[in-house]
Amino acid sequence: MKNTKKRIFIVITILVVVGIVSITGYLLLSNQQEPQKQQQEESMTETSEEMNEKERQKLVEEARQKMQEQETNTVTQQEEDEETSTNEKKNSENVSGNPTHKGAIFDNDETALDFPLSIYISSKYAYVASSGRDKGVETLDISNPSNPTHVGAIFDTTDTALDGVRSIYVSDKYAYVASGSSDKGVEILDISDPTNPTHKGAIFDNADTALKGA
Repeated sequence: MKNTKKRIFIVITILVVVGIVSITGYLLLSNQQEPQKQQQEESMTETSEEMNEKERQKLVEEARQKMQEQETNTVTQQEEDEETSTNEKKNSENVSGNPTHKGAIFDNDETALDFPLSIYISSKYAYVASSGRDKGVETLDISNPSNPTHVGAIFDTTDTALDGVRSIYVSDKYAYVASGSSDKGVEILDISDPTNPTHKGAIFDNADTALKGA
């Protein structure tokens, strides 16, 4: 009986010792793992803070670039507005207060510019109806206003109504010329080739028309 109790006591003692050792080992292991866990958490926190700082710097840089772009666009727009305002002011002064000479062309043996009475501008060409000795229509290239140049002309013949021209109107590829002297009619010119205006048709005053003094 005594041996049995002794054995039981020994077993309990062993179990207690094993329990104490296990608890001690667990506590030691926990104490060892805690700094590592804390270090990992701190490392993760630092990484997160670094990422947040980089993101913040990126956002700040993007905002700075946008502000610079806006400032550049504002300055550019202001310069354009100032230039437009200056040009408009100059144009206004030239038109209303200070017209200036830009260019000129005078009558010669090739042109139909003796006593011009009417002019019509279409694209880069000016069509001039003249009623002097030339009795015709002159075509000028005015793409360079400072240097208008002769490119074509047509003079009155027995078929045309260009004697005593008074006015000219251009529509599409035709020019309509009203004459009020001896011809007393309307001449239609084909100007599809501005350098070579040609007679297309004409109507003269008669008992049925009202073209006298057109």
